[in-house]
Amino acid sequence: MKPSGYISTKLETMVPLTRIIPIALLLMGGLLSLYSQQGISLSITPGMDLPLVGIDRDRQALTPFGEEKVFTLGGSLSLQGNWGLAGYPLFLYGGLDMDMIGTIMEKNMLMVGFSSGGGYTYENYVFDARGYLGLGGALGTYLNNDPVTNFYMKLGGSLLFNISNTFSVGPTAEYRYFHNNYAGLTIGVTAKVAPVPPISEDQARYIGIQLAPVYPAMYRNYQTYPSGLLTFVNGEKEAIEDLEIYFFQKDYMEKTTLCGRYAKVEPGKTVSVPVALPLKADVLASQEEVALTGEITIRYRLKGRNHSLKTTKPFYLEEAHLIIDDIPEKTALFVTPEQASLREYARSVQEQLTGVTITPVDSNFRTAMGLYSSLSGLGITLKSTADEQRGVEKSFQYPVETLALKSGEEKDLVVAYAALLEASGIESAILNIPGKTMAALALLLPREEAVKILDRGDYIEEDGKIWIPLDLSATDLAGFIDSWMSGTAAWNNTPAGERTFVSVRQAWTRYKPVESYPYAERDGLTPVTASPSISQAYEEELEAFVMKRISKEEKVLLDKINRTGDIRTKNRLGVLYARYGLLDRAKQQFEPLSYDYAPAAINMGNIFYIQEDYVRAYINYIAAAEMDRENKYALLGKARTARMLGEQETADSVYRTLSSVDINLAIPFSYIVNKEIEPSERETRKVVYWVEE
Repeated sequence: MKPSGYISTKLETMVPLTRIIPIALLLMGGLLSLYSQQGISLSITPGMDLPLVGIDRDRQALTPFGEEKVFTLGGSLSLQGNWGLAGYPLFLYGGLDMDMIGTIMEKNMLMVGFSSGGGYTYENYVFDARGYLGLGGALGTYLNNDPVTNFYMKLGGSLLFNISNTFSVGPTAEYRYFHNNYAGLTIGVTAKVAPVPPISEDQARYIGIQLAPVYPAMYRNYQTYPSGLLTFVNGEKEAIEDLEIYFFQKDYMEKTTLCGRYAKVEPGKTVSVPVALPLKADVLASQEEVALTGEITIRYRLKGRNHSLKTTKPFYLEEAHLIIDDIPEKTALFVTPEQASLREYARSVQEQLTGVTITPVDSNFRTAMGLYSSLSGLGITLKSTADEQRGVEKSFQYPVETLALKSGEEKDLVVAYAALLEASGIESAILNIPGKTMAALALLLPREEAVKILDRGDYIEEDGKIWIPLDLSATDLAGFIDSWMSGTAAWNNTPAGERTFVSVRQAWTRYKPVESYPYAERDGLTPVTASPSISQAYEEELEAFVMKRISKEEKVLLDKINRTGDIRTKNRLGVLYARYGLLDRAKQQFEPLSYDYAPAAINMGNIFYIQEDYVRAYINYIAAAEMDRENKYALLGKARTARMLGEQETADSVYRTLSSVDINLAIPFSYIVNKEIEPSERETRKVVYWVEE
């Protein structure tokens, strides 16, 4: 009587063929390995067998969850040849497998067979090498003292992680089937050795690499502007394919970066590859010049075989404040408006300006004056600056350091002031003339309005904007107006060929700035987050500026009004007051005229608009439009306030009329007819057009 679950173990009659089969499989696997494209690999996989069905050593039936001990050691040994598919991260393999099943029959069973399969090659950035995901199987027979013709097969897969170019390790799982005797799972760990063919002197070779010193302030730019050049030559008699060149620096790079990839390099050809460095912000911690080691990996295919070269190259990381000042735009690297302490400082200045009733020029002008007054209130002192030439290594303070130290060279004050302007939403520029660096700010005012307030020599026209230059070395930050006048004089007196204008925002499109310098506290500095009180000094300087600007013209207009009572002259006097922020005085001139004179009605609407009284502004713009139906400024005011009041249909209709009257005036305010677009910066800053007549 056979035991329950018994599987037949009848041995087949011995024939000469049973001895030929293992020998044939050995020869087939060996030949496939020897003729492989990518060399021979040897794998060993110790593991555990988990039978699903079979018979044990006592010829009793096995089940995976029975009382019998079924988890026993097994494993396999593989000799494989590999083939790559050109242009694809795929491979095929074939070779010889020897497998041991340790749970069945009277003694361990040794199987031999021909194996084949394929897989996918992936980049293993952890160990800077490649890894493999493989799936395959084997066909074979029983190999022991008494070989039998029983059929044996297995199917499985493995995920290998390359520790180096020649050694990989990873988990393996297989399903094994031995006819009439066994079916089960094997789980193990595969260790694979795949020697790389040596590179002879006449083969493709690496020639050399040049790596320039790395400057931390440039860390966000070394992918766009590589810091090195690697040269590689194909000295073979045949073309090489799939050339890839990688670079890695373990301390300051997240992962290996691919510098160049070439599908084919002909014999005798040389390629030069820029070395890109995607560095981490940690480089900003550098306090002195540090020697680093770069790792270069070169991979390619030759005659179907994979080759790999590795080498290292030393280079230097410079101190975090240094830069080669060969291009004027590089100064903007140190303008860091995203620094939290600077944004907080700028906010504290703007809060102090909210109660000021005099509002000359525009909000950019007034905020810039407030920021200047705050730096003066901090007591920042100017260090002497050594004569410096462009193209040499220079040291810059970061703005957070300049505020904390309350001192700096001229270029440091300029960088700090530009950062505060940008943190306040004001576009800034850096001006260079021989022996001097200055700052500048862009006004929001349209040119046609600015030229009515400012004298021709008081501003710079650049990129379609009006800019106010400031000489921050003038009188030790004693006064905004003095710095302004000194800046315009210095700029205007310098020949055009000897001066450079650098828009900070345009410079940032070329060189990404340092986002934040986080090491001030490490260096013993306390970031300044609040401005000193500036209200009194700011208002006094603002009023002095306004009175000086309007006094002469005010006298002329008042004399004419007293003589003639001309309404146009009264309106012009109101415009003079309005442009310099004296809105109460302006209102006194406009209001009596606004019922019958369209320009005065528009100007009254402007005052209410600035004060955010949109209903009364709308009423005045409507009145002006009824008096002069094609007055472009009345149409603009009506469309803007209709949008602000939620009357979108009216806003759309009036805007279309404005576009037909003056398309150039309409274009900057196109948001009026698009509900998806927020009001522009010009709108939110209450830019208005004052109408003289």
